[in-house]
Amino acid sequence: MAALRIRTERLDMIPVTVEILKSDLHDHAALARLLEATVPAAWPPDEMNDEVLTEFIRMMSAKTDPFFSCWYWVLDTPGKNGRVLVGSGGIASALNAPDTVVIGYAVLAGFQG
Repeated sequence: MAALRIRTERLDMIPVTVEILKSDLHDHAALARLLEATVPAAWPPDEMNDEVLTEFIRMMSAKTDPFFSCWYWVLDTPGKNGRVLVGSGGIASALNAPDTVVIGYAVLAGFQG
């Protein structure tokens, strides 16, 4: 089952795809096009390093975790800054803990609080 896009008044949560993750790893211009948002020079947050992105790509490609789901968070403020990638978050199965999921997220420092 595909993850749903979630929209609020100011936030657009876009479900990740392998294409989005690969763009984040190798081509931020392509990532900006896919998200229809500006990718700040400070991107990615420390928690979203190459190792994490590579593991997310593996998990999505192998489809080994039925609970894995992740979204990129785009702040959508028309008339101000437009659409800006500010963070990401998701869930995955906990290792060696059946029926348990872990929740993780990362937000650029300039958008925290």
